[in-house]
Amino acid sequence: MKKRKTIPAVSIVILVLSIILFSGCGEVNSFTCDNRLLGVWKNRRTDSEILIFYPDGSWDSTGHDKTWTIEDKKLVLTIEDENKIIYEYDYSFSNNNTLTLSNNRITNVYLKK
Repeated sequence: MKKRKTIPAVSIVILVLSIILFSGCGEVNSFTCDNRLLGVWKNRRTDSEILIFYPDGSWDSTGHDKTWTIEDKKLVLTIEDENKIIYEYDYSFSNNNTLTLSNNRITNVYLKK
């Protein structure tokens, strides 16, 4: 009897862990991301600029509510404060530890911490 109760319980735990581990950065509420972006990135030119990308579509640098997504192969960063500010960047990776963000005004390079 104990084996029959243990096997379904173990199966449920394995199923839940699999969902958590493999869902990471999928399509959740129309949110699509690139797993390589997740984590902490430091601007190569200045120690004071750090970007942190979370799997739930939020990001952080300093203050305000921020969200990010991938749209039309571009990284879209949104800042919600008194005004809604949207930045759109082309992005690329080198060796999975260097992130380059660029648009028609700037190019910034970040190193993964």
